Amino acid sequence: MKIKLFYDSKYRYDSIAEMQEEVNDFIEFRDVIDIKITSEGAENGHSYMIMVLYKETRGLD
Repeated sequence: MKIKLFYDSKYRYDSIAEMQEEVNDFIEFRDVIDIKITSEGAENGHSYMIMVLYKETRGLD
């Protein structure tokens, strides 16, 4: 099992949409086990993270 993290600290509609496109492109040909999504607020702004758990596949990783 492998983990890939996607992180966005800008937390704007367009930046989140761009990150979602990256995730979609990444998982298209992978055997995904689970996806976890979290957002966190802080004094200096927000952050948004997606963690993809997937099985290792030959030739893609």
